[in-house]
Amino acid sequence: MKTKQIYSESNLTLLLMVNKPSSLLTLLLVFTLMGTIFAQKNPDAQKIKAFDQWAEQAMKTWSLPGMAVTIVKDGKVLLAKGYGVREIGKPGTVDVHTQFSIGSTTKAMTAVCMGMLVDEGLVKWDDAVVQHLPEMQLYDSYATRSLRIRDLFTHNSGVGNADFLWSNMSISSEAITRKMRDIEPV
Repeated sequence: MKTKQIYSESNLTLLLMVNKPSSLLTLLLVFTLMGTIFAQKNPDAQKIKAFDQWAEQAMKTWSLPGMAVTIVKDGKVLLAKGYGVREIGKPGTVDVHTQFSIGSTTKAMTAVCMGMLVDEGLVKWDDAVVQHLPEMQLYDSYATRSLRIRDLFTHNSGVGNADFLWSNMSISSEAITRKMRDIEPV
């Protein structure tokens, strides 16, 4: 799994991967802190340093073995750093390229990001998926035309389990989108 953008508000982007199964609470706490620290338009080096120190302390407080944080504002990386180790009891340290298995927490993050796009008026829950992703094609052409953004979050597209496309295969998101047309409906 590659690092993914999980939060973006106007010109501030946050990428975060945490190496612990119960990391959703950690993510929420980091988002809360990020909102406080970066509420102003121009965060300075002092605020980045404060966040870095907070992250170090948070690792100890929450007994986290490792995490990686990247903060981007206006296309410029303000902080990209790995903290801690990849696995408890092993020496491998986390860096900005460490890949984490974060499981289903991405579902909540994706829903939040989509909700932000809806709030900004860029997408509507009832928009056709092909309106925003024209290359998306399902096995059935009627299902392709009828698939709405809302359907992507409620598992009612008729597509069976397609986890094998991303869990067992090392292929691009474009290839996954192309292969969706080959999955027979359930």
